[in-house]
Amino acid sequence: MKIDARGRNEYLLTGELTFNTVGEIWNRSRELFAGGGSLTVDFSGITHTDSSALALLLEWKRLAHQQRRKVNYRHIPASLIAVAAVSNAADFLTKSD
Repeated sequence: MKIDARGRNEYLLTGELTFNTVGEIWNRSRELFAGGGSLTVDFSGITHTDSSALALLLEWKRLAHQQRRKVNYRHIPASLIAVAAVSNAADFLTKSD
């Protein structure tokens, strides 16, 4: 699992975003929230997700809201959108804070 900078406050995730990797990404991503401005996270490099990925995305939204910042998601995998829909959380992933 990797998180790569693609520009100022833009990041690309690659690999599997699952229970086995989400903790590592959470720890690494906390640095992203140290700066200012809005964040954009691109999921086009994600190969597999599970429900822990949804928890991470919702936590990023919560953290951004606390810091009066925005976090936007691009190319969210269909499987993750499906999990969010079943959990009544899909709107939280797509709305802009």
